Amino acid sequence: MKSINNQCYLTISYLMYGNIKDNKLLLLKKFINDYFSNEDKEYYYCNSQLLIDYLNRRENGSLIYKYIYETVVISCIKDIEEENYERAYNRIMSNIIILEEQLIKPALIEQLVNNLVKKL
Repeated sequence: MKSINNQCYLTISYLMYGNIKDNKLLLLKKFINDYFSNEDKEYYYCNSQLLIDYLNRRENGSLIYKYIYETVVISCIKDIEEENYERAYNRIMSNIIILEEQLIKPALIEQLVNNLVKKL
């Protein structure tokens, strides 16, 4: 397996809006590391890093992190606590796929076009 940079957009949204004094962040991270296959982790963490880079460049990035916390993180933690691992897994994977399609790919295409234009 390739080296994975374990930066996680769910972790960042939790650190920004969750209660860092509880152990729920550790529960979420352990779930991803234990439940996801190596292929899933590679896909998730690669896209997670791209998403973090994207959100950190946007003025509304903190609002998107808040939305992610409220709509994904809280629900996933509840699913994990209730041992509904498949639902938590599906929620995380469908979220990163949607974010890849709606935010990451368009941003990468825009960056590529801008780089090509600069070279002309």
